[in-house]
Amino acid sequence: MRFAFWSLAVVVALAPLPFASNRPWAWSLLAVLVALLLALWAVDVLRDRAALAMPLGRVWPMAAACAVLLALFAVQVAPMTPAAWHHPLWAEASAVLGRPLAGTISLDPGATITAAMRFATYGAIFWIALQGGAIVSGRAAPCG
Repeated sequence: MRFAFWSLAVVVALAPLPFASNRPWAWSLLAVLVALLLALWAVDVLRDRAALAMPLGRVWPMAAACAVLLALFAVQVAPMTPAAWHHPLWAEASAVLGRPLAGTISLDPGATITAAMRFATYGAIFWIALQGGAIVSGRAAPCG
């Protein structure tokens, strides 16, 4: 767990170097690195239950709020929502192109998915930092 935590600290410290991570490749690279560190942390927890320093039960309100927001992102890009919910420009684009388009609530589903990826990345950073910080500070909550 300490490796994942300190690796996260390095990744977060270096993240602003490529144009302040204000380019799609930079935040995508950050998302991949953080996902790998989260997977590494998960493997640590599966091998040793003591690596879970802060149980989900201690932070469930924040986790629930994050899950709701990620679900809202998913609903906004889902084409199976009622047509009345879809952005009006989808109908106009369909008429101009002369073919039916699968509309969504979001006018730019790609940007919505990118925003969801970035939000999930920040949530994963929080989770690994919470777990590692609890262990490093010696304030790990008993689990199980």
